[in-house]
This record gives sequence, structure tokens and C-alpha cells, in this order.
Amino acid sequence: MKINSNYYWRKLPASLMAVILMLNLILIGNTNVALAEEPTESVVDEVYSVVDEVYNVQASIDESVIDDVYGDQLEESVDSSFTVTEFVYGLNDNDILESMLIDNQGNILFEGLIESNIEGQKVAVFRDVDSGEYILCTLINGVLAGMENINGSNGDVSHNINAIEITGKINGVAQGQTIEIFWEAENGFEGMNSSLQITSNGDGTPFTFKTGPGNYKMKIISENYQEHVSDMQVDASMDLGTIEMVPESNDGDDSSNGGDDSSNGGDDSSNGGDDSSNDGDDSSNDGDDSSNDGDDSSNDGGTSSGGSGSSSDQDNSTTFPDSEIDEAITNSDNDNVELAAPTSREDIQITGSQLSSLISAEKEATININGVKISFDPGQFEFDSDTTLKLSVNEVEKNEATKLIEGTEYNLVDNVYDFNMEKLAGNGVANKLDRFSKALSITIPVPETYWADNNHNRLEVFYFNDATEEWEPLNANHKADVQSLIFNTDHFSKYAVLEKPAVNFNDIQGHWAEEDIINMGSRGFVSGYKDGAFQPNVNITRAEFTAMLASVLGLDKVEFEGISFEDIDSENWYFKAIGQAYKAGIVQGYNDEKFKPNEYITREQMAAMIDNSMNYVSLPGMEQQGVLEMFLDNEKISRWSQSSVKRVVSVELIKGVPSNKGINFAPKELTSRAEATVVLGRFNMMLDTLK
Repeated sequence: MKINSNYYWRKLPASLMAVILMLNLILIGNTNVALAEEPTESVVDEVYSVVDEVYNVQASIDESVIDDVYGDQLEESVDSSFTVTEFVYGLNDNDILESMLIDNQGNILFEGLIESNIEGQKVAVFRDVDSGEYILCTLINGVLAGMENINGSNGDVSHNINAIEITGKINGVAQGQTIEIFWEAENGFEGMNSSLQITSNGDGTPFTFKTGPGNYKMKIISENYQEHVSDMQVDASMDLGTIEMVPESNDGDDSSNGGDDSSNGGDDSSNGGDDSSNDGDDSSNDGDDSSNDGDDSSNDGGTSSGGSGSSSDQDNSTTFPDSEIDEAITNSDNDNVELAAPTSREDIQITGSQLSSLISAEKEATININGVKISFDPGQFEFDSDTTLKLSVNEVEKNEATKLIEGTEYNLVDNVYDFNMEKLAGNGVANKLDRFSKALSITIPVPETYWADNNHNRLEVFYFNDATEEWEPLNANHKADVQSLIFNTDHFSKYAVLEKPAVNFNDIQGHWAEEDIINMGSRGFVSGYKDGAFQPNVNITRAEFTAMLASVLGLDKVEFEGISFEDIDSENWYFKAIGQAYKAGIVQGYNDEKFKPNEYITREQMAAMIDNSMNYVSLPGMEQQGVLEMFLDNEKISRWSQSSVKRVVSVELIKGVPSNKGINFAPKELTSRAEATVVLGRFNMMLDTLK
């Protein structure tokens, strides 16, 4: 800092100026003496005496004089603005970050600019903030995540938040009624809160949101229900369980108990849902067949002929007149004809001549039996005109289904289904068809509650292996738009949607990729170590990434004879995964006939494997123009990987790495287990959406 000397002298008192002038004269005189001879002892004493006097005068100067001298100069030299940077970890691409500086009355004074969106992290920046005290308010998806005092008197400020997920269920509120959740910070900012609105589904309405560490008060409000209030300290992900809402008309503990009883009653009715629904269907069939026809046709989107198919009470079967099959083929606006059985009917029969009509029209057939759909190519079942194809989907009785699940770590979500297909000859002889030359696609609906959050990731379709008496997973696709799991099979058996245990890794709480790791772990695509850790920040090897990718692609049924890589042995844990990936054209290895399984994978190697995987499953991909040019380090991308990088970046499977100067692709940088999990999670979502 530079002080103006003329300004300094103008501000000094006259008495002080006189003392300083006298000191200068003495010092100058004694300096001349010193040049000729050693100073005498009296001269030295005189000099020190004057110096002491000056110090005493300086000490007596009022501080206001110093402020008067220097104050204006200090004000001119100090920058009155500062910068606030907030880093929020544990977010995904869909999370919305809002960051603002407010005053004590809640007025918004500055809004943060979201400058970078790195995987798992979002950054809000406030520039040129006027010097003073503020409250930094952070919202994640509209929910309060932090309130922090900010003071810029000491310069720029940096603040970090690790996002924490809160989940739970609200029970007892009538279906369709609005529920409002207020989330209020209790760290000295009373009255500052945010709210989340959800609609009750009538039975355990799930909710989920993200917030930051701290002390909070949660209020749940719904019209005609008592307000629920709870205080909590948030420092890690929390599942609040089921919160019972009590109607205002009831009093005290008795009403609460009554709420529990009604909840239990609701569960009993849902458990007995099969019986009640069958009774309802029977009564509706007896009362009005045309009503059932109308429902079925609306479910089939106007292309189904199942609603008016004739039924036989003797065997619960459904048949169709040839004219109706021909009409369905004519009215179908795609390559598929859907035939639906009336509600409560458990099978459908299609004659050989009707199969021939479907084959001639080059149409795929979809059979809908009580919401479970079976899609197949009729060409593999070409029969004589007097031969009939019979498909049945039977719900296994509850007691038997419970016994089949006992002793496992799984929970039954809905029903165990027994699928069967028979070829009925004209003479009445039935031959069971166990294996199919082409895989059939099966769609099983899943209750709506599993799709309100990421709980559906814990679901999987299993088939019961009669030989081993064990349930085996099938790697089904999760279709959120139709709330169903879809899988392919080349044989029929007993199938069920089962809920797997929750995945818990002991080292990912608060990590930016925590949600993706849990979701992918729940699907069974990634796993941790024996000590319960996932080690998200450890670099991933080529073998580990290949194994994870093979799991996502469902390559477990790909057959291969052997591997030519010199550094891969049949005793290696990754032998099968690499062999299957090599057979599928996903990996190729190096020119020296080595795969180098224990080397860490680079970002451009990962891009190449993902690109090969897209080709394997015939997923569309477009190389957008100018993709590589957006990266500052595009010249570092190897020529052999450039096409792959273009494709995976164009469909946003892999994103760039922000820097101070712009965006890099960092092709030679190594990939962590967390980064690989996030990329594969995006790829799996693409598979679920497009398949």
C-alpha cells in the first residue's frame, strides 16, 4: 500500500512537526562530527535523549490522528468486493442446485452462477459481492440444504456441502390428497424453510429429497390431518421409515392405534387381493361381458382382439374367430399384434391357420394375460391348420409361492407366475414345448410404489431352476414408462419379481457418486470388497471394467472356446468376463497378444469399449460435428479412439473434464471405480429406455 507523502505532512500537528525538525538538525550536525572524529560521549547522550523524546511524543499521539492521516488512503486501496464459491457434492445430472446470498429477512441479494457441472459435483460462484455479512442459502431440487453465515471482510470465501438423501413413506392420507413436507433449518435461521409437495397414493406414499448436514425440523401437513412435527440431526443418508398421519377428527393415542389397525387392514386386503380381484372379475363377467370387452380393448390401444375372444368355462381358455385375427392384423399400425385374454382367464389358444395369417403379415404376436405379456415370432410355431398353440400364465397359490421363497434373501414383490406352452394336435394330444428356437420377450408389471424413487433398482426377475431348486436372476430391463420389468427367455418355467437386499458400502456416504453406486450395486452390476468397502476413488483396472460392462450387457450366456491373450489364464477370476466380451467384439487387446488385465483403464479406452458395446446391442449413435474440437486437448486423443470418443460424447455417456481454461477430454487420464460406475449407469439407463 502506498501513502502520499505530501498528504502525510499536511495532516501532522505543528508541535509534532517541530520536534521532528529539531531531531533532523541534531542528527545532521552530529553526522558532520562523526565524519571528522569519534563522537564524544556527551554528543551520543544528546542524540539518544532527543530520540527518546520523539518516541514519547509519538506514543502520545491520539489514535484519531493516525486514522485521520491514513484512513482515506486505506479506503482508496482496499477492494470492497469479494467472491463466494460453493461446492456441492453427491449430486447427479438431474439434480437442480440453487445457491443465493440473502439477508436476515430472507431477501435475495445475489444469486450464484452454476459454472461447472462435473460428475457428482456442482459449483455455484458469486462474483463482485459487496463487502458485508450475508447468509448463504442452498437449495437442492427446491429443498433447503444449508444456511451458512458468510462474511467477506477477510477476502474470498469457499464453502462445501455434501448432499445427503432423505427417504421415507407417509401412510394414512387419502389417495389423491396433497401432502406438503416443510423442511426448516434450525441453526439460527428460524422461519426459513422450503416445502416439497407430493400426492398420496393411499398406501405408504414414498418421498425422497436431498439436503445438507445440519439440524432440521420437518413438518408434514395435509388437509384434515394432524400436523406431524419431528426434529432431526442429519449427518448421513436417512430412511425415516413409515410416518403415520392421524385424522383431525380422531383423538389422542386411540386414533393413532386406530390408524395402525386400519393400515394393517389395508395390508390384509392387499395380501388377499388375488381372491378379491377374482371375485370382482367373476361378478363383472357374469354381469356384463361387454364391459370387460371395453376394458380390454382400451388396454390394448385399439389393436387387441382379446377383449371379444370367446371363453370356455371348463378350462378358462380364450379363443378367437379368424375374422377377429384378420381385423387385428389390418388395424395394427406397427409390426406387432396384441391379443388379450379377458380378465381372470389364464390362457389363450391360437390355431395353426391364425398363426399362418400372422406369419404372412410378418407380424410379431404379443399375448396379454392379466397384464403379463409374452411377445414372440410366430414363425417358430408354424403348425398344421388343425393344430393349436396354447399359452398359459398361472398365478401360483400364495402358500406355495411363500414356500418357494423361504430360505432365500429375497422378498416376493407380487406373484410367482407359472408359464406354460403346449401344442394341441387335432386328435386332442397335448405336447409341452419346453425350449424355443428364438427367445421370447416377457413383460411383468411392477407395483407403482417401486417407481416413485430408485427402489425399483433392487428388483430383479428370477426363474426357479427345478433341477437345483434355486432362484436364478435374468438381468431384466427396467422400463419406467410402463412400470414393468422385461426379460428374454428361451424356455418356460416359474418366474417372479423379487426384491433383493439393500446394498450398503461402508465408504461411500457423502461421495459424489453415492447414488449411482447404490443403484448399480442394487442391480447387481457392481460389487465391493470383502471388508464392505467399495473404494470409489481407487483407479479401476481393465479387467474390472470389462467384468462390470459384461454384467450390464448380460453376456453371461455368450459361449466362447478360449482366449488367445498370453496374460489371461482360465484360473483368473476375470477369465469368463473377458472371454465373453472378446467373443462379443467388446474388447480386442494389444498388438502383442496381451490384454493387460491389471493395468488401469484410460478414459479413451473406456470410450472405445462403450462404443463397441453400443454396436453389439445395435443402439443408435450419432457422431455430432465438432465434438472433438470442443475439447482443449483434442490433439491428445489417439487416432484409433477418436470415432468412439465422438459417439459416446455425442450421446452424453462420457462428459468432459472442466478446467480453468475450458473443457478437456483427458484421454490418457485413468478412471476411478466411481467414474466407471457413473458412466456404466448412464449406459444401462440407455439400454433400459431403448430396448
